[in-house]
Amino acid sequence: MKKYLMGDSQRELLDATLELGRRMVQSGAEVRRVEDTIRRVLRAYHAKSVEVFSISSMVLCTVRYADGTIWTQSKRIIGYGVNLRKLELYNALAREICRTPLSPQEFRFRLQEIARSRNRDWVDAACYMLSAGSMAPFFGGNLADALAAALLGLVVFIFDRFLKTPKTNTIVYTLFACLVSGLLSIGFVRIGLGTHLDKILISVVFLFIPTLAFCNSIKDMLYGDILTGMYRLVEALLIATALTAGFFLAKLLLHSVSVPVPSIPINIIPWPEQLVLAFLGSLGFSVYFRIQRKRILEAAVGGILGWIVYLLVDYVSGSLFLSNAAAAMAIECYAEAAARLWKAPANIFLIPAVVPLLPGASFYRCINGLMGDNLSQCYDAAKSLFLTTAGIEIGFLLAFIVFFRSVQFFREGLRFYRTERQR
Repeated sequence: MKKYLMGDSQRELLDATLELGRRMVQSGAEVRRVEDTIRRVLRAYHAKSVEVFSISSMVLCTVRYADGTIWTQSKRIIGYGVNLRKLELYNALAREICRTPLSPQEFRFRLQEIARSRNRDWVDAACYMLSAGSMAPFFGGNLADALAAALLGLVVFIFDRFLKTPKTNTIVYTLFACLVSGLLSIGFVRIGLGTHLDKILISVVFLFIPTLAFCNSIKDMLYGDILTGMYRLVEALLIATALTAGFFLAKLLLHSVSVPVPSIPINIIPWPEQLVLAFLGSLGFSVYFRIQRKRILEAAVGGILGWIVYLLVDYVSGSLFLSNAAAAMAIECYAEAAARLWKAPANIFLIPAVVPLLPGASFYRCINGLMGDNLSQCYDAAKSLFLTTAGIEIGFLLAFIVFFRSVQFFREGLRFYRTERQR
């Protein structure tokens, strides 16, 4: 191994490791995971000390080896999205390197091999349609609404596949894609392909909600990475603004703004159907977020678990805030436990499962009321939006405290037990 830790090989190793970190950020990893991975990989090559700093737009590292050599490199991160399949592959590569270090050349070759891998387009297209189509009946739409939403999911897939690149401006792209989707939604309803415009648009909204940025911003701030958390939160707000502008520019152009949108009660459909649709939605979004096939069912189970907890707490308390907090806490604990069980990033199990909780309907109703000068609807929806978002954040916080304190407690207990046995 020492032959890989001399002169230029040290520099090449650091460059390959930072490339791993950069690609993990671009695939949807949180900052803590990226920094921890870089630190562990370099220590596998006998680095004496590793100082690493990462945010959403850059990763920087200084490494010192036992011979006194110090190397510092940084990599600019331009554009990132959500590809949880590649994230798991990069994570698996890092684990393999920690067990059996590779040469810098082999390390870089494996990175390029993962980057070249792609999903099947027809599978992605089908799951875009499933993701949007399952949301329409989930919020009380009929089969015609589900069909219209599924067709719009196919349109969004075409946009993502042929128009979106890592260098694409996310704000401008979201504005354009939502404008076209909004125009098509209104057109579908007017020709009789759909019945409830609000149900169709709410379903499509879920394809554009910045789920990853929202979840990672909360997790980053909980781990103490305030700068990165605020960066991601501002990004999520800007994307939400572009989403709003796109859909309602379409409604302005076709004179559909003044139509009020009624609230959607939790019991609009029977609970068994809700669970089935929550599972299908999480299943579709699992592929939408590019999760590996062997992990899709595990990720979708989190969606059912979260919605079961939501329904139970809502039945007992009737509180929107408590229902979302309890469900988010259950999902976060499940994701962290699954990550340790299957040796995969927690985001793989968290992101698809949290989708049914996201306040897409409240967000749509709030902006619709504001644009249509219906202040009572705007206020009611804004209150639901705030309670839902706050509940999810508090749920993540409680899960963070309970889960990690429990893990720390059991680790200390196991360490004490082993020490006593050795005596």
